[in-house]
Amino acid sequence: MDDPGEQALASAGLSCDQQRRQPAGGLLAAFTDARHSKPGLFQVAHRGTLFLDEVGLLPLSPQAKLLRVLEDGSVRRLGATRSEPVDACVISATNEDLQAAVRAKRFREDLYHRLAVITLALPPLRELGNDIDLLATHALTRACAKYSLPLKTLSPDAQAAMRTYRWPGNVRELNSVIERAVLLCPTAVIPVADLAFEAAAELPSPGSPPGASPDGNASA
Repeated sequence: MDDPGEQALASAGLSCDQQRRQPAGGLLAAFTDARHSKPGLFQVAHRGTLFLDEVGLLPLSPQAKLLRVLEDGSVRRLGATRSEPVDACVISATNEDLQAAVRAKRFREDLYHRLAVITLALPPLRELGNDIDLLATHALTRACAKYSLPLKTLSPDAQAAMRTYRWPGNVRELNSVIERAVLLCPTAVIPVADLAFEAAAELPSPGSPPGASPDGNASA
């Protein structure tokens, strides 16, 4: 049997943009009509894990509903007269500065403190240095398996270019660059020329030493 926590994470881990487009109450409770009853996200995640992505984009009205559920530990289906207890581990993520959003009155301060019990700041991809090699290798393995292709590798120049590139799109851009190279490169070793970076101006010039930035200075 699948782990119920994993099921809850997979089925309830919707972006806040999706939650915002649902009818009123769809974030926390459930829909009740003449045909069927649909459980809400917290009910699906009961005794499991609920992942709220981009929570910083959540409008103020759903923020109040989220805070109420976190405080009370219960939800009420739309059309129902009684609340139902829910018990879920809530993990939220955002690339917004929530403290700045609190000061700007775009994010509730009480909700911020309720969510920020344990906080982790993840550095952007460009600050990971040699760890980018590990992520690139993982992306290569996954892309080759996805398209049933023999495993490919990156040339030393390609690895150096990936370490010096600024990665404005972070890991999503890395996965896209790798997948594109796997599909278009005809050889088993992918050269730097086959890494189609979006911001091509940020590529190191040919012959630049590893670790040099496009302006010739050592990268951080």
